Amino acid sequence: MLVNLARGHSIDRQLRHTFASCFDSRFSRELLQTGAPLHRLPAVRLSRPWEILRARTALRRVLTASPPVIVVTHSAWTRLVFGRSLLHAGTPTVAWIHGAGSPLSRMDRWGQRPTPSLVILNSHHTGDLVQNLFSGTPRAVVYCPVSRPPTVSPQARQTLRESLGADPCQTVILMAARLEPWKGHELLLQGLSRIAASTPWTCWIAGGPQTAEQRLHRDTLIQGAKRLGIAGRIVFLGERNDVPQLMGAADLYCQPNLGPEPFGVVFIEALYAGLPVVTTGQGGALEIIRDDCGRLVPLADANALSQALGSLIADPGLRARLGARGPARAAELCDPAERIRQLDECLSQLLPGSPTERSAL
Repeated sequence: MLVNLARGHSIDRQLRHTFASCFDSRFSRELLQTGAPLHRLPAVRLSRPWEILRARTALRRVLTASPPVIVVTHSAWTRLVFGRSLLHAGTPTVAWIHGAGSPLSRMDRWGQRPTPSLVILNSHHTGDLVQNLFSGTPRAVVYCPVSRPPTVSPQARQTLRESLGADPCQTVILMAARLEPWKGHELLLQGLSRIAASTPWTCWIAGGPQTAEQRLHRDTLIQGAKRLGIAGRIVFLGERNDVPQLMGAADLYCQPNLGPEPFGVVFIEALYAGLPVVTTGQGGALEIIRDDCGRLVPLADANALSQALGSLIADPGLRARLGARGPARAAELCDPAERIRQLDECLSQLLPGSPTERSAL
């Protein structure tokens, strides 16, 4: 989301963002690739107080050298670590909340200082989760700015499908998500196993294990596919950096979460790609998926999931109609120009006057 925000910098010159990050990661590298200014702060572990002090000092230097008019924080962790530095700067702060636990975690409760001047929420669902945080502070829901991916040509689509063993008559189902149980991989396998054996489909599962727990989950999924008799139809792709191309080569997107997505950027990306989306009716998905662009199924209901997938596999015309509505729905919710202008309007309420260029860190 922040990478899309950085890419949209040129859309509205009234809002100029700079960023600060404590970690050298894929995220920070992608930010740099956009050309956005990025201040690198020392790495921090909460178990090491001296690292916290060092990072706070570094942030104070940044705030003193290039004073922003507003500071936006994107996690309770950030407010917990850098709250004192933000108080020292005396700059209005905004808490942009991208999700929270239910019940709220200690981190969510502890990361409430300094009291923000505005709370931005990535969905109404997230707002419901944190309704008891920052009591009395004005709130606004701003959906994530998500850019429309480049179109995948018919030739590139065919080449990618062939490289992954998809037969021309098969319906390709894609799931691209972290290898965590709550994302619903096992439920997807169960639903697919209940579709008639003669139905032509294959499923691509994108996402590589980053931890020992995720490696164990991957192994469980592989064994589960064998046990269900569908191992020959499931392709475990591992970590991929070409998910937009995979979406362009697939026929529908399915991610039957067992827990709610705070918003669900991947659903927006799939809609942009013209894929009908099948997911469970909870969390941010309820604000994204409608009957004219996808299907919402009951939580943890393998039979309902199987029926939804089976009907879409059997009816190419239905898939085409739902897919055709997807890009417009995605743009309606997440068009970068509109969302960045909405963000600018929200932040403008915190500033005296109407400067032609504003800086937010």
